[in-house]
Amino acid sequence: MNKVKIDIVKPKATDKSSFADIFLSLEEDSSYRLEIDNTYFENLFRYTKESTSIAFEFYLFTVIVYNIDKLIPRKKLSLDGWTREIKFEFPVSNLSIWNSSKQRINKMLSFLTGDVWYVSFIQGNLNGIYIPSEEEDDKDFVPDKICLFSGGLDSLVGSYELLCAKKKTLLVSHYDVAMSSPSSDQHKIIAQLETKFKIKSDFDWVDNRVGAKRGSSKKLETTFRSRSILFIGMASYLAHNLTPNKSFHIPENGTISINIPLSPSRRSSCSTKTTHPHILSQVNTIFNNLGILTSVKNPHEYDTKGEMLVPHKNDNFFKGLVELSNSCGKGGHKIWWYKFWHKKNTGLTIDTSESHHCGKCMPCIYRRAAMHNVNWDSEKYYGDNIFDANQWNWKNTRLNKRMKDVKTLLNFISLQRNQKEIKRELLINGTLPFDKLDDYSNVVVRTIDEIKNWLNDHSNDSNYQELKSRAKL
Repeated sequence: MNKVKIDIVKPKATDKSSFADIFLSLEEDSSYRLEIDNTYFENLFRYTKESTSIAFEFYLFTVIVYNIDKLIPRKKLSLDGWTREIKFEFPVSNLSIWNSSKQRINKMLSFLTGDVWYVSFIQGNLNGIYIPSEEEDDKDFVPDKICLFSGGLDSLVGSYELLCAKKKTLLVSHYDVAMSSPSSDQHKIIAQLETKFKIKSDFDWVDNRVGAKRGSSKKLETTFRSRSILFIGMASYLAHNLTPNKSFHIPENGTISINIPLSPSRRSSCSTKTTHPHILSQVNTIFNNLGILTSVKNPHEYDTKGEMLVPHKNDNFFKGLVELSNSCGKGGHKIWWYKFWHKKNTGLTIDTSESHHCGKCMPCIYRRAAMHNVNWDSEKYYGDNIFDANQWNWKNTRLNKRMKDVKTLLNFISLQRNQKEIKRELLINGTLPFDKLDDYSNVVVRTIDEIKNWLNDHSNDSNYQELKSRAKL
């Protein structure tokens, strides 16, 4: 059992624009410790102007959950190399309200991260945890909608749709010093959006840095399974204050949301459930029970990634935004991408200026197939091109996991499962509402069709026969 101790040191009344110092450590081994980085909370506070509501407490709770997730390395402190047992106490102002949701919160977190959470609540006083600056500017932007904005393709689509519908939209972003790429992607897209839409009028953007401060004592966990609950905590805190009784959006294509396991090893706890319908349903119930005045909605839960792009296929401005977005799940490993490795180690002249995606992880494959659906796909954006036989067959003992995701996907396609079989697999993988199984399984069927069309339209490429054989096209 990993028991986490939380120490909250409130700022002095004279320490303006200061958030409490929050330290996490393992009770059994205090060498595992970190200090939470919540430096830019003032960016949120300028909109809400409060830090005493139940929505603020939920936000703070998600900040701590996210950092506890980082504190405890799965490989060393888990039951099986993945699943951890995690226990901590969180101080709240209304103990009875939080206790009424304790069981649901623990089950939701366990489902989300693939761990076993034992969260309990204790009576506490969080007043004075943040001291605002007397000169702090208030934000007078009042949105119609709040939308999570990660810098990825799906959140870009959701945000752009709201802006084109003339909804005053507040875009909400998170970044962590441990992964700087999302912040860079977000800034580039926002700068381009400002050339078409008026900042502070048509839309506004709030970014919040949350993570562990540099100097933590141990190497931190980097699977980030809890990142979505932090996103939700930020957005719900803003929505509770700015758009009460309205939903906020977390745009994600249906295939990624339900995340059907492509192999038995990806079932259950090892499968990402960032925007899984069960998570969003449980969060909305928790909101209702706690009295948080909002709900979370995924407006694209029944769409494939390619279908999300179709309404904008003739919009050149949007196409330019898409090229700035990033979907890659392995962006921190560029040195092992074919183009980058060969450019550095062989002296070959290779243009890598636009290669911001690995090209071989599942998010990249879904992205390429979706882009192909609207004739926007190009291998120049990817470090590895699966249609190039030289890149596919590139051997290196240090890179024995190269193309693993692609091979798993091709094997899944080769099974030629019908919709009924896919429905059964979805049930095995996690809790889904039975009356929506047809809709969810149909999304998977259509996504597979998108990928097949993408593969078959590369029949003249050097590696097509290999891909065709593996997928039994």
